[in-house]
Amino acid sequence: MENIDKVMWCTGCFLCMSECPQNCISIGKDSLDTKIPVINATECISCGKCLKVCPQHTAVERNYPINTYVGMGVVNGAKISSASGGVASALYKWAVNNKYCCVGAMWNKDKKSVELAIATDESELEKFRNSKYIFSETNSIFKRISEIIKTLNKKILVIAMPCQIAALKSALKKEYENGKIIFIDIVCHGMSNDSYFEQHLNHIMLQGGADNIAFREKGNFVFSVYNNDSCVYKANYDEDSYFLSYLEGVTYRENCYHCQYAASERIGDLTIGDFDGIDSESIKNDKLRTLKYPSMILVNTKIGEKLLQEVDSIVKEKRLVAEAFRYNEQLKKPAQKSLFRSEFVRRYEQSHDFEKAIRPYWKKKVIKKHIYNLKIYKLAHIVR
Repeated sequence: MENIDKVMWCTGCFLCMSECPQNCISIGKDSLDTKIPVINATECISCGKCLKVCPQHTAVERNYPINTYVGMGVVNGAKISSASGGVASALYKWAVNNKYCCVGAMWNKDKKSVELAIATDESELEKFRNSKYIFSETNSIFKRISEIIKTLNKKILVIAMPCQIAALKSALKKEYENGKIIFIDIVCHGMSNDSYFEQHLNHIMLQGGADNIAFREKGNFVFSVYNNDSCVYKANYDEDSYFLSYLEGVTYRENCYHCQYAASERIGDLTIGDFDGIDSESIKNDKLRTLKYPSMILVNTKIGEKLLQEVDSIVKEKRLVAEAFRYNEQLKKPAQKSLFRSEFVRRYEQSHDFEKAIRPYWKKKVIKKHIYNLKIYKLAHIVR
Protein backbone atom coordinates (compact mmCIF):
# COMPACT_ATOMS: atom_id res chain seq x y z
CA MET A 1 0.00 0.00 0.00
CA GLU A 2 1.32 3.44 -0.91
CA ASN A 3 0.44 6.93 0.30
CA ILE A 4 -0.68 9.38 -2.37
CA ASP A 5 0.95 12.44 -0.90
CA LYS A 6 3.03 13.60 2.00
CA VAL A 7 1.01 13.70 5.21
CA MET A 8 2.09 17.29 5.79
CA TRP A 9 0.08 18.37 2.72
CA CYS A 10 -2.91 15.99 2.65
CA THR A 11 -6.09 17.61 4.02
CA GLY A 12 -8.06 14.37 4.16
CA CYS A 13 -10.72 15.45 1.64
CA PHE A 14 -10.56 12.02 -0.07
CA LEU A 15 -11.55 13.44 -3.44
CA CYS A 16 -8.91 11.10 -4.86
CA MET A 17 -10.82 8.12 -3.46
CA SER A 18 -14.08 9.42 -4.89
CA GLU A 19 -12.60 9.89 -8.37
CA CYS A 20 -10.44 6.74 -8.63
CA PRO A 21 -11.68 4.65 -11.62
CA GLN A 22 -10.23 1.47 -10.09
CA ASN A 23 -11.64 1.99 -6.58
CA CYS A 24 -8.18 1.12 -5.31
CA ILE A 25 -7.85 4.01 -2.84
CA SER A 26 -8.96 3.49 0.75
CA ILE A 27 -8.87 5.40 4.03
CA GLY A 28 -5.79 4.57 6.05
CA LYS A 29 -4.08 6.09 9.08
CA ASP A 30 -0.57 7.28 9.79
CA SER A 31 1.38 6.95 13.04
CA LEU A 32 -0.74 9.70 14.66
CA ASP A 33 -4.02 8.12 13.51
CA THR A 34 -4.48 10.88 10.96
CA LYS A 35 -6.80 9.71 8.20
CA ILE A 36 -4.99 9.64 4.86
CA PRO A 37 -5.65 8.08 1.44
CA VAL A 38 -3.77 4.87 0.69
CA ILE A 39 -3.37 3.21 -2.72
CA ASN A 40 -3.50 -0.53 -3.32
CA ALA A 41 -0.51 -0.71 -5.65
CA THR A 42 -1.53 -4.09 -7.11
CA GLU A 43 -4.79 -2.64 -8.45
CA CYS A 44 -3.53 0.82 -9.42
CA ILE A 45 -3.20 1.42 -13.19
CA SER A 46 -1.13 4.62 -12.75
CA CYS A 47 -3.68 6.77 -14.56
CA GLY A 48 -2.75 9.75 -12.40
CA LYS A 49 -6.32 10.93 -11.90
CA CYS A 50 -5.89 11.09 -8.12
CA LEU A 51 -3.13 13.68 -8.50
CA LYS A 52 -5.01 15.60 -11.20
CA VAL A 53 -8.02 16.22 -8.97
CA CYS A 54 -6.09 16.73 -5.72
CA PRO A 55 -6.46 20.42 -4.73
CA GLN A 56 -2.99 20.26 -3.17
CA HIS A 57 -1.55 19.54 -6.63
CA THR A 58 -3.97 21.52 -8.82
CA ALA A 59 -4.34 25.29 -8.62
CA VAL A 60 -7.81 26.32 -7.45
CA GLU A 61 -9.01 29.89 -7.97
CA ARG A 62 -8.67 32.22 -5.00
CA ASN A 63 -9.44 35.93 -4.67
CA TYR A 64 -8.41 38.83 -2.48
CA PRO A 65 -11.43 40.38 -0.70
CA ILE A 66 -13.09 43.27 -2.48
CA ASN A 67 -15.24 44.34 0.50
CA THR A 68 -15.46 43.69 4.23
CA TYR A 69 -18.43 43.94 6.57
CA VAL A 70 -19.13 43.49 10.25
CA GLY A 71 -22.49 41.81 10.61
CA MET A 72 -24.98 39.57 12.36
CA GLY A 73 -27.95 37.43 11.42
CA VAL A 74 -31.38 38.60 12.63
CA VAL A 75 -34.90 37.21 12.81
CA ASN A 76 -37.83 39.51 13.57
CA GLY A 77 -35.32 42.25 14.34
CA ALA A 78 -33.48 40.26 17.02
CA LYS A 79 -30.13 38.47 16.71
CA ILE A 80 -30.33 34.84 15.65
CA SER A 81 -29.42 32.50 18.52
CA SER A 82 -25.89 31.48 17.57
CA ALA A 83 -22.38 30.81 18.84
CA SER A 84 -21.25 34.15 17.39
CA GLY A 85 -22.86 36.56 14.91
CA GLY A 86 -25.39 34.19 13.37
CA VAL A 87 -24.44 35.00 9.78
CA ALA A 88 -24.13 31.34 8.73
CA SER A 89 -27.65 30.63 10.03
CA ALA A 90 -29.04 33.61 8.10
CA LEU A 91 -27.33 32.46 4.89
CA TYR A 92 -28.65 28.91 5.28
CA LYS A 93 -32.20 30.13 5.91
CA TRP A 94 -32.08 32.40 2.86
CA ALA A 95 -30.81 29.49 0.77
CA VAL A 96 -33.59 27.02 1.65
CA ASN A 97 -36.21 29.75 1.22
CA ASN A 98 -34.86 30.23 -2.29
CA LYS A 99 -34.98 26.49 -3.11
CA TYR A 100 -31.27 25.83 -2.60
CA CYS A 101 -29.89 22.72 -0.96
CA CYS A 102 -27.38 23.44 1.79
CA VAL A 103 -24.13 21.72 2.76
CA GLY A 104 -22.58 22.02 6.22
CA ALA A 105 -20.95 20.12 9.07
CA MET A 106 -23.11 17.94 11.31
CA TRP A 107 -22.46 15.69 14.30
CA ASN A 108 -23.11 12.01 13.57
CA LYS A 109 -24.05 10.56 16.95
CA ASP A 110 -23.80 6.97 15.75
CA LYS A 111 -20.26 7.31 14.39
CA LYS A 112 -19.25 9.85 17.06
CA SER A 113 -17.76 12.01 14.33
CA VAL A 114 -18.43 15.13 12.27
CA GLU A 115 -19.23 14.95 8.55
CA LEU A 116 -20.39 17.19 5.72
CA ALA A 117 -24.10 16.65 5.10
CA ILE A 118 -26.92 18.04 2.96
CA ALA A 119 -30.07 19.84 4.13
CA THR A 120 -33.01 20.32 1.77
CA ASP A 121 -35.40 22.30 4.00
CA GLU A 122 -35.38 24.55 7.05
CA SER A 123 -36.21 21.75 9.48
CA GLU A 124 -32.87 20.09 8.66
CA LEU A 125 -30.75 23.20 9.26
CA GLU A 126 -30.60 22.62 13.02
CA LYS A 127 -27.98 19.90 12.50
CA PHE A 128 -25.53 22.53 11.18
CA ARG A 129 -25.72 24.68 14.32
CA ASN A 130 -22.89 24.93 16.86
CA SER A 131 -19.13 25.09 16.34
CA LYS A 132 -17.44 21.72 15.88
CA TYR A 133 -13.67 21.80 16.39
CA ILE A 134 -13.02 18.34 14.96
CA PHE A 135 -11.92 16.94 11.60
CA SER A 136 -15.04 16.54 9.44
CA GLU A 137 -15.37 13.78 6.87
CA THR A 138 -16.49 14.52 3.31
CA ASN A 139 -17.72 10.97 2.69
CA SER A 140 -19.70 10.83 -0.57
CA ILE A 141 -20.51 14.55 -0.61
CA PHE A 142 -18.88 15.19 -4.00
CA LYS A 143 -21.07 12.75 -5.93
CA ARG A 144 -24.19 13.59 -3.92
CA ILE A 145 -23.91 17.29 -4.79
CA SER A 146 -23.37 16.44 -8.45
CA GLU A 147 -26.43 14.17 -8.45
CA ILE A 148 -28.64 16.83 -6.83
CA ILE A 149 -27.65 19.40 -9.44
CA LYS A 150 -28.22 16.98 -12.31
CA THR A 151 -31.38 15.15 -11.20
CA LEU A 152 -33.18 17.84 -9.16
CA ASN A 153 -31.78 20.87 -11.01
CA LYS A 154 -31.22 22.59 -7.67
CA LYS A 155 -28.55 25.06 -6.68
CA ILE A 156 -26.25 24.44 -3.71
CA LEU A 157 -24.93 26.69 -0.94
CA VAL A 158 -21.88 25.28 0.83
CA ILE A 159 -20.42 26.52 4.13
CA ALA A 160 -17.26 24.60 5.00
CA MET A 161 -13.55 24.75 5.76
CA PRO A 162 -11.32 26.31 3.07
CA CYS A 163 -9.54 23.02 2.26
CA GLN A 164 -12.90 21.26 1.83
CA ILE A 165 -14.13 23.99 -0.51
CA ALA A 166 -10.92 23.68 -2.52
CA ALA A 167 -11.71 19.98 -3.01
CA LEU A 168 -15.33 20.73 -3.93
CA LYS A 169 -14.20 23.37 -6.43
CA SER A 170 -11.83 20.87 -8.00
CA ALA A 171 -14.51 18.18 -8.19
CA LEU A 172 -17.37 20.44 -9.32
CA LYS A 173 -15.59 23.07 -11.41
CA LYS A 174 -18.15 23.08 -14.23
CA GLU A 175 -21.11 23.26 -11.85
CA TYR A 176 -19.51 26.23 -10.06
CA GLU A 177 -18.70 28.04 -13.30
CA ASN A 178 -22.30 27.52 -14.42
CA GLY A 179 -23.58 29.28 -11.30
CA LYS A 180 -24.97 26.18 -9.63
CA ILE A 181 -22.93 26.45 -6.41
CA ILE A 182 -22.08 29.22 -3.95
CA PHE A 183 -19.09 28.59 -1.70
CA ILE A 184 -18.61 30.18 1.72
CA ASP A 185 -15.43 29.39 3.62
CA ILE A 186 -15.04 29.67 7.37
CA VAL A 187 -11.91 31.17 8.92
CA CYS A 188 -10.22 28.01 10.17
CA HIS A 189 -7.58 27.65 12.89
CA GLY A 190 -7.08 23.94 12.24
CA MET A 191 -8.74 20.55 12.67
CA SER A 192 -7.83 17.92 15.24
CA ASN A 193 -7.93 14.22 14.43
CA ASP A 194 -11.38 12.81 15.03
CA SER A 195 -9.81 9.78 16.75
CA TYR A 196 -8.53 12.08 19.53
CA PHE A 197 -12.01 13.44 20.12
CA GLU A 198 -13.61 10.00 20.07
CA GLN A 199 -11.12 8.77 22.67
CA HIS A 200 -11.67 11.85 24.81
CA LEU A 201 -15.44 11.56 24.53
CA ASN A 202 -15.28 7.93 25.66
CA HIS A 203 -13.03 9.01 28.53
CA ILE A 204 -15.27 11.77 29.90
CA MET A 205 -18.55 9.97 29.18
CA LEU A 206 -17.44 6.45 30.13
CA GLN A 207 -18.82 5.14 26.81
CA GLY A 208 -22.09 7.05 27.26
CA GLY A 209 -24.10 8.45 24.36
CA ALA A 210 -23.68 11.88 22.77
CA ASP A 211 -26.64 13.04 20.70
CA ASN A 212 -25.01 16.41 20.07
CA ILE A 213 -21.94 18.48 20.95
CA ALA A 214 -21.01 22.16 20.97
CA PHE A 215 -17.83 24.14 21.59
CA ARG A 216 -19.37 27.60 21.83
CA GLU A 217 -22.17 28.80 24.10
CA LYS A 218 -23.49 32.34 23.67
CA GLY A 219 -20.12 33.19 22.15
CA ASN A 220 -18.12 31.78 25.04
CA PHE A 221 -15.72 28.87 24.58
CA VAL A 222 -17.58 26.14 26.46
CA PHE A 223 -17.56 22.45 25.52
CA SER A 224 -20.93 20.75 26.03
CA VAL A 225 -22.21 17.23 25.39
CA TYR A 226 -25.93 16.51 25.11
CA ASN A 227 -27.77 13.23 25.41
CA ASN A 228 -31.55 12.68 25.43
CA ASP A 229 -32.08 16.47 25.33
CA SER A 230 -30.04 16.96 28.51
CA CYS A 231 -26.58 18.45 28.98
CA VAL A 232 -24.50 15.63 30.46
CA TYR A 233 -21.09 17.31 30.35
CA LYS A 234 -20.01 20.95 30.34
CA ALA A 235 -16.58 22.50 30.76
CA ASN A 236 -14.93 25.82 30.01
CA TYR A 237 -12.14 25.64 27.46
CA ASP A 238 -9.46 25.64 30.17
CA GLU A 239 -11.21 22.85 32.08
CA ASP A 240 -11.09 20.28 29.29
CA SER A 241 -7.87 18.75 27.95
CA TYR A 242 -9.14 18.20 24.39
CA PHE A 243 -10.55 21.71 24.01
CA LEU A 244 -7.55 23.56 25.44
CA SER A 245 -5.02 21.50 23.48
CA TYR A 246 -7.02 22.27 20.33
CA LEU A 247 -7.10 26.02 21.00
CA GLU A 248 -3.35 26.07 21.70
CA GLY A 249 -2.41 24.21 18.51
CA VAL A 250 -1.20 20.93 20.03
CA THR A 251 -3.39 18.40 18.21
CA TYR A 252 -4.08 19.59 14.66
CA ARG A 253 -3.60 17.45 11.58
CA GLU A 254 -0.07 18.01 10.30
CA ASN A 255 -1.35 19.70 7.11
CA CYS A 256 -3.00 22.44 9.19
CA TYR A 257 0.41 23.76 10.20
CA HIS A 258 1.28 24.14 6.51
CA CYS A 259 -2.15 25.25 5.24
CA GLN A 260 -2.02 27.10 1.93
CA TYR A 261 -5.56 28.44 2.48
CA ALA A 262 -4.67 30.38 5.63
CA ALA A 263 -3.93 33.41 3.48
CA SER A 264 -5.36 36.72 2.32
CA GLU A 265 -6.51 35.23 -1.01
CA ARG A 266 -9.72 33.37 -0.16
CA ILE A 267 -11.22 30.22 -1.67
CA GLY A 268 -14.91 31.05 -1.13
CA ASP A 269 -17.26 33.62 -2.61
CA LEU A 270 -17.65 34.83 0.96
CA THR A 271 -15.49 34.25 4.04
CA ILE A 272 -17.09 34.34 7.49
CA GLY A 273 -15.74 34.22 11.03
CA ASP A 274 -15.46 36.24 14.24
CA PHE A 275 -14.40 39.86 13.66
CA ASP A 276 -11.41 39.71 16.00
CA GLY A 277 -10.07 42.96 17.39
CA ILE A 278 -12.72 45.26 15.94
CA ASP A 279 -13.13 48.59 17.74
CA SER A 280 -16.75 48.31 18.84
CA GLU A 281 -16.95 52.05 19.60
CA SER A 282 -16.33 52.80 15.92
CA ILE A 283 -19.35 50.75 14.81
CA LYS A 284 -22.28 53.02 13.95
CA ASN A 285 -25.08 50.45 14.09
CA ASP A 286 -26.38 50.15 17.67
CA LYS A 287 -27.16 46.41 17.44
CA LEU A 288 -23.75 45.57 16.03
CA ARG A 289 -21.88 47.83 18.46
CA THR A 290 -23.25 46.03 21.53
CA LEU A 291 -22.69 42.52 20.13
CA LYS A 292 -20.02 40.56 22.02
CA TYR A 293 -18.87 38.51 19.02
CA PRO A 294 -19.89 40.19 15.74
CA SER A 295 -19.23 38.33 12.53
CA MET A 296 -16.67 39.26 9.93
CA ILE A 297 -17.82 38.92 6.32
CA LEU A 298 -15.26 39.08 3.51
CA VAL A 299 -16.71 39.50 0.03
CA ASN A 300 -14.33 37.81 -2.39
CA THR A 301 -16.30 37.61 -5.67
CA LYS A 302 -19.20 39.30 -7.44
CA ILE A 303 -21.24 36.18 -6.67
CA GLY A 304 -20.59 36.73 -2.98
CA GLU A 305 -21.48 40.43 -3.19
CA LYS A 306 -24.76 39.68 -4.95
CA LEU A 307 -25.66 37.03 -2.37
CA LEU A 308 -24.94 39.32 0.57
CA GLN A 309 -27.12 42.09 -0.83
CA GLU A 310 -30.01 39.66 -1.32
CA VAL A 311 -29.98 38.32 2.25
CA ASP A 312 -32.04 40.91 4.14
CA SER A 313 -31.76 38.96 7.42
CA ILE A 314 -28.13 40.06 7.83
CA VAL A 315 -27.52 43.42 9.48
CA LYS A 316 -24.17 44.65 8.20
CA GLU A 317 -21.86 47.64 8.17
CA LYS A 318 -19.00 48.19 5.77
CA ARG A 319 -15.45 48.23 7.14
CA LEU A 320 -11.94 48.50 5.74
CA VAL A 321 -10.52 45.24 4.37
CA ALA A 322 -7.27 45.86 6.26
CA GLU A 323 -9.20 45.95 9.53
CA ALA A 324 -10.24 42.31 9.11
CA PHE A 325 -6.64 41.22 8.60
CA ARG A 326 -5.18 43.22 11.48
CA TYR A 327 -5.93 40.79 14.31
CA ASN A 328 -6.93 37.58 12.54
CA GLU A 329 -3.71 35.60 12.07
CA GLN A 330 -5.46 32.82 10.12
CA LEU A 331 -6.07 35.29 7.30
CA LYS A 332 -2.31 35.70 6.99
CA LYS A 333 -0.57 32.45 7.91
CA PRO A 334 -1.20 28.89 9.15
CA ALA A 335 -1.51 28.01 12.82
CA GLN A 336 1.71 27.77 14.78
CA LYS A 337 2.69 24.54 16.49
CA SER A 338 2.50 24.48 20.25
CA LEU A 339 5.80 24.05 22.08
CA PHE A 340 4.33 20.80 23.40
CA ARG A 341 3.53 19.46 19.92
CA SER A 342 6.68 17.35 19.54
CA GLU A 343 6.21 15.81 23.00
CA PHE A 344 2.58 14.99 22.23
CA VAL A 345 3.58 13.38 18.92
CA ARG A 346 6.24 11.25 20.61
CA ARG A 347 3.92 10.08 23.36
CA TYR A 348 1.00 9.38 21.03
CA GLU A 349 3.09 7.38 18.56
CA GLN A 350 4.12 5.18 21.47
CA SER A 351 0.73 4.72 23.12
CA HIS A 352 -2.00 5.64 20.59
CA ASP A 353 -3.85 6.88 23.68
CA PHE A 354 -4.92 10.52 23.62
CA GLU A 355 -5.33 10.86 27.38
CA LYS A 356 -1.84 9.45 28.06
CA ALA A 357 -0.24 11.56 25.36
CA ILE A 358 -1.82 14.82 26.51
CA ARG A 359 -1.40 14.19 30.26
CA PRO A 360 1.95 16.06 30.84
CA TYR A 361 0.62 19.09 28.95
CA TRP A 362 -2.66 19.00 30.85
CA LYS A 363 -0.99 18.63 34.27
CA LYS A 364 1.18 21.64 33.50
CA LYS A 365 -1.86 23.71 32.52
CA VAL A 366 -3.84 22.67 35.60
CA ILE A 367 -0.96 23.55 37.94
CA LYS A 368 -0.48 26.88 36.18
CA LYS A 369 -4.19 27.67 36.55
CA HIS A 370 -4.15 26.80 40.27
CA ILE A 371 -1.13 29.04 40.86
CA TYR A 372 -2.83 31.88 39.00
CA ASN A 373 -6.05 31.47 41.01
CA LEU A 374 -4.04 31.37 44.25
CA LYS A 375 -2.31 34.64 43.34
CA ILE A 376 -5.66 36.27 42.57
CA TYR A 377 -7.05 34.99 45.87
CA LYS A 378 -4.09 36.37 47.86
CA LEU A 379 -4.20 39.69 46.00
CA ALA A 380 -7.92 40.04 46.75
CA HIS A 381 -7.23 39.56 50.47
CA ILE A 382 -4.36 42.05 50.44
CA VAL A 383 -6.61 44.67 48.82
CA ARG A 384 -9.21 44.07 51.52
